[in-house]
Amino acid sequence: MNPIFTSIAAAAIALAPFAASAVTLTTILGPSDYSQVDNSSNTATVGLPASASWTAAPTTVTGGNTSVARSPFDETPDLNSFSSSLPGAASLHYFAVGPNNPSNPAKLSFTQDQSSLSFLWGSPDDYNGLTFYLDGSPAGGPFNQSDVLSVYTPTTPPAESVYVTFSGVFDEVWFEASSNAFEFSSLSATPENPDPTGVSAPASLALIGGGLLAAGLVRRRR
Repeated sequence: MNPIFTSIAAAAIALAPFAASAVTLTTILGPSDYSQVDNSSNTATVGLPASASWTAAPTTVTGGNTSVARSPFDETPDLNSFSSSLPGAASLHYFAVGPNNPSNPAKLSFTQDQSSLSFLWGSPDDYNGLTFYLDGSPAGGPFNQSDVLSVYTPTTPPAESVYVTFSGVFDEVWFEASSNAFEFSSLSATPENPDPTGVSAPASLALIGGGLLAAGLVRRRR
């Protein structure tokens, strides 16, 4: 085999592991595990990861709204009592998406690809829907209560909040609720293959592969 084309084939194999992977639910902390939650200020829980912005924003809520939204920091069966909840729960902000929210779904967009998303999910319900997108195409989901149960150890749906992490490549996330509300807070994300040069590893390898291909074509013409 022509050594140039052997090199091209090797480059193609090297590129394979960098193909975008579908987003999956990987870990769950809970119930009511607030170890990853920053509640040091009244706005920390509704901050956004770097390079993220709402293109269709959810409602920012404090406390609870009977039959509509319940704080993910509230562990009590009596809505709004907050007697055994996270300290300061009654005044902590969180996001809510639902029929009463003007943006349903709420859409979180990133200016660069991400490899993971974590957040506090208040009592996952079967009417909650979380869908990931990459370059305008679905990349995972919609995720709801059944997906949480497939990873969560207990056999019954968690009544309290859980801290979830999704892994895979995406650049947009949609939060949607068909009933009541989808409550969440404390969003964090990890960029995909961060590189100080501004060129990701997959892009760099693609350039190398393209160069090898061009070299092979020139050699063949000669």
